[in-house]
Amino acid sequence: MASYINFVFMVDTRPHKLEVPPEIKKGDKIIVHLDNANELAEVVSIASDNKDIDDRFSFVRIATDQDKKQQTEKIKNSIQIKSKVQNVIEKHNLKLKLIKVHMSFDGSKLLVVYTAPERVDFRELVKELAGFFHTHVEMHQVNERESACILGGFAECGQELCCRRFLRDPKLPSIKMAKTQDMALSPNKINGVCGKLRCCLTFEYGDYKQVLDKMPVLNSRVDTPKGSGKVVYLDLMREQIRVQFGEDDVQSFSLNEIKIA
Repeated sequence: MASYINFVFMVDTRPHKLEVPPEIKKGDKIIVHLDNANELAEVVSIASDNKDIDDRFSFVRIATDQDKKQQTEKIKNSIQIKSKVQNVIEKHNLKLKLIKVHMSFDGSKLLVVYTAPERVDFRELVKELAGFFHTHVEMHQVNERESACILGGFAECGQELCCRRFLRDPKLPSIKMAKTQDMALSPNKINGVCGKLRCCLTFEYGDYKQVLDKMPVLNSRVDTPKGSGKVVYLDLMREQIRVQFGEDDVQSFSLNEIKIA
């Protein structure tokens, strides 16, 4: 009877789910097949069901001691490989930014991940790299968000980037979400390390929107236990409204204390 696991590998550190033989356990190193190449992966947890299996992967076998030694050597050589690729890019004067270089575990494919502002003719680059490394070369262009996910890092909150840590299919945030959450709309407040709107804007938007729908409109008049006044501030987190009665008379009321006039 098969079992299901979550695993990670060098190219993508987000967990993937796969069906494996029942003897596989957490912490095991395994060989998986992806896009005509074999990769070494690590089992990070045993899954409870077969929901969301990533059918791009297939289980090959449990990794041997020789496989693990080979992977260690690959990691040591990865810096030299990336340096060689960067040198060839500069030699051909290509306007692209190198993000990541990965040689598959079995050496059958070299993956070159990059960003570029416009279309790039990399035929000569691929030809030279294939001749030097004696393997198939695959060029893969990514956008700014994908680049941040690959490179990793930490957000202003102090946590590892959401796209790197757990997001598989993030919903694109919008300025409307930032406005609803009453955030300052300066780029350094609402943009992530990728330079785009932070993915986390989507997390609490629904809760903020639900509260906002109950709130009166700014500058409208409401009835309070103290009398009628003008709404000057909405505190969505506390579900409170600040109401102005006179030039220097502003008081806060909870949502259930006021009535829209």
